[in-house]
Amino acid sequence: MEEHVLKNKLTKLKARNFPFDEVQDVHQLSDDMLPYLGVIDSELRDKLIYHTYYYLITNEHLSNAYLEELLYTCLDKLQTGIGLSKDDSVFTRSFASLVVALIIGADNKKLFLPKDCVLRVKDALCIYVQQEQDVRGYVEGKGWAHSIAHVADALDELVKNCHVDVSMYEEIIDILVAKMCDVSDVYMDEEEERVVVAIGAMLERGLDEVVLLRCIRTHYMWEKSITMNECSKKYMNRRNFLRSLLIYAKKEKKLQVELEVNSLIEEIKDMYYKH
Repeated sequence: MEEHVLKNKLTKLKARNFPFDEVQDVHQLSDDMLPYLGVIDSELRDKLIYHTYYYLITNEHLSNAYLEELLYTCLDKLQTGIGLSKDDSVFTRSFASLVVALIIGADNKKLFLPKDCVLRVKDALCIYVQQEQDVRGYVEGKGWAHSIAHVADALDELVKNCHVDVSMYEEIIDILVAKMCDVSDVYMDEEEERVVVAIGAMLERGLDEVVLLRCIRTHYMWEKSITMNECSKKYMNRRNFLRSLLIYAKKEKKLQVELEVNSLIEEIKDMYYKH
């Protein structure tokens, strides 16, 4: 289906509040949208395709077997153009993450995915977070990329899944904290808040606070040899992440986390101004 035809079709569906019962083949509709998942047209990508998937999946219009196939397709799309920075392929990866989040969220309610499938999702998301180099938020003229925020949403759903054991949380925490610390750009669009939501979900489900704090300590130092510009970026990302985590810790009365994070904020501030 051509892009303009799909956009016209989805626009009409949305205007009528997505009457999927009148759609002859909802699985074909999904297949028609898939090639355009990362299209540059932000209205088509975000307001139409994503929202259509949201209603298709959350209202259970797609079969369980189809959702599993769609999940594997989206995992493959996480590797589209991986490693490139400031490239349009980020929209495909980022919006594939959002569909993964929707499918895992559906499985959390219906329990239709086999364990090996869910664990494959865990591995794929962890690898993707490590490999993603394009961490832009809003892209002028093209809309939201927001790759790290979107994959954090997917991980937030994943850690709630019955097939993901608490023993797996440390790997996920380590990868997320590293991504907050080690990128070359400054996060501008509240990515740290979405990451903290996923971390909070793990703490609520049994992640030891000591494990989280040890992981943060591991990643929070930076080399004295880096330039002042690099130092500024690392400081801002770490500070903003810690502030978001501090807000969570105070709200949820996680005293140990609150005290340690407060201390870390002062430590990195001191490191920065002595650089």
